[in-house]
Amino acid sequence: MSEITIDARELSCPVPVLKTRETILSREVSEFKVLVDSEVARDNICNQAELEIFSFSIENQGEDYLITLKQRK
Repeated sequence: MSEITIDARELSCPVPVLKTRETILSREVSEFKVLVDSEVARDNICNQAELEIFSFSIENQGEDYLITLKQRK
């Protein structure tokens, strides 16, 4: 399976969270990445990940944030 990265830069909340949740609910992936450009989107995605039982890590990429989400076992 190919790696999934959602590019949610320049999208206002709640769109980045909705795209993240849609991917989680698809149950087709156990790991994926989301690229955002705001702290609000970053924080909201991390909060959603915790609700959906996903762990996450955040990598700063200049002015953007790359969030890697992994389904907990």
